[in-house]
Amino acid sequence: MGAPIMYEPSFTDTELDEQIKNALKAAIEGDCDYYNQLVAVLYRKELVTEEVALLVTCLKAVTGSVRYIDIIHHRTLLGAILGMSLWDYGTDVMDALAELLVHLASSRGEYVDLCLEMLVINFMPPTSPSSTSYFVDILKQSHGLTKKNQVLDRVHSTLLKIARMSPVHSPRKLEKIVIDRMPNIKMREHVRSFL
Repeated sequence: MGAPIMYEPSFTDTELDEQIKNALKAAIEGDCDYYNQLVAVLYRKELVTEEVALLVTCLKAVTGSVRYIDIIHHRTLLGAILGMSLWDYGTDVMDALAELLVHLASSRGEYVDLCLEMLVINFMPPTSPSSTSYFVDILKQSHGLTKKNQVLDRVHSTLLKIARMSPVHSPRKLEKIVIDRMPNIKMREHVRSFL
């Protein structure tokens, strides 16, 4: 008898919260059935309405379980979370992901750099191998400017929340990450003065 399939919406929110905690604990002991299902939910990109609701619920459940995340045993989960792009989702998923990043960054301090880096990457939409002007292509779409504003509002507010929780280290870390990850910025001193 295998594990129930997590992406079939058969759990209540409370049951899913408990399932996530148990999956994280079990993965440390080598039982990865539920853990792998959770990771699979986070990796899905093309979503129908029910799957969006499940993704939001999973992100919220993981937010409540960040203290159980282990950098060694849960690398795949961390990769799935940090590999998500705000540009790929609607506002419900963006908000849940932003909240997860804040909690992850504040959990033990191990994930601050990873969360800051993920947010900095989201200043620009993901690149497309078929188009070098992907950003311009997005802005030309009818909802392009709206999407840009939705994403950047969340990136800025999440960066601010993380910086407030770690006021001594975050600005310096963020400055280095911005300079390293956005090499096309020609006026690095301008970036430093902004931070």
